Amino acid sequence: MPARDGYIRIIFIQEVTGMVVDIGALMAQNTASPTVDEKRMAFDGTERVLSRTRLLEVPIHRECDIQYLRIMADLEWPVTAYLFGMAVHDIWAVGELLDVQDARRGAGNMAGAIARLSSIVFDGAFGQSDNLIGNIPWECTESILIPGEAGSGSGSLFGSGDASNWKLLETYRKGFEGPTWDPRGDGASVDVAGQLTKSAGGNPILDLVLPCQGSTLRLGGEDVLFSLLCFDWSGNLLSSVSKTDATEQTIKIPDGTWTIRLSVDSAGQIPEVTVDSPGRAVDPRVGLYVGDDGVVTGIPSWTS
Repeated sequence: MPARDGYIRIIFIQEVTGMVVDIGALMAQNTASPTVDEKRMAFDGTERVLSRTRLLEVPIHRECDIQYLRIMADLEWPVTAYLFGMAVHDIWAVGELLDVQDARRGAGNMAGAIARLSSIVFDGAFGQSDNLIGNIPWECTESILIPGEAGSGSGSLFGSGDASNWKLLETYRKGFEGPTWDPRGDGASVDVAGQLTKSAGGNPILDLVLPCQGSTLRLGGEDVLFSLLCFDWSGNLLSSVSKTDATEQTIKIPDGTWTIRLSVDSAGQIPEVTVDSPGRAVDPRVGLYVGDDGVVTGIPSWTS
């Protein structure tokens, strides 16, 4: 089934190369929400999920979009997707390889293709919500040190080379994949009601690669004080807004935005980022060629 109210704008993002294909509703008709297939087994009278397979299929009609999606697939770097509806949105914030399949159906039908993302990630940043960050762990979390290399390797806000990551996670979700809140050190936690205790490192932050230029986002949550900042590929601040009391705030995402960052000063509930207006889809934005070595050199022409 599609999101309750259908989709208005669908954004495919290749984080390593900086390539973005942005599709309007009329060019992606009959898109359905990702399907989830679970394999279960009974243990001592209860069923447990052993594996999950997710599938997103987006029918594309405009040849320009199809050609750029094929280029994105040929580059063979992971892709994420944000599907904006009237009020409810589907988030696919776990990078997977894109597949573009020909979908020509004979005389009298529009030529086209189907863009497909498939994932066997058991627990990740997938989901349907009116809150763009509603499926990222917040309640019942604490600072957990996850060994590994930080970031995605694209843009100056990522790929710092830090040998370890602090993440806000439930203890049983250490395998969660996708964007997570960075508590900035040890000692941070969020209780079941969403009440934040900060670490000595400062405000927890969440970075999302979300080049949704032209959209208007709203910061909400009566008991949350936080900021949203927009950066280009090089990490230059383009625009920002702060919610300093119970009054909701909005921001129109400027051209050239690559990453948005949320920084929470205090919270007694989950922060809310909703979409006032998805904005109009723009033409495909060309990224960089990145070879098998993963070395990113240069700046995509559409940002700075």
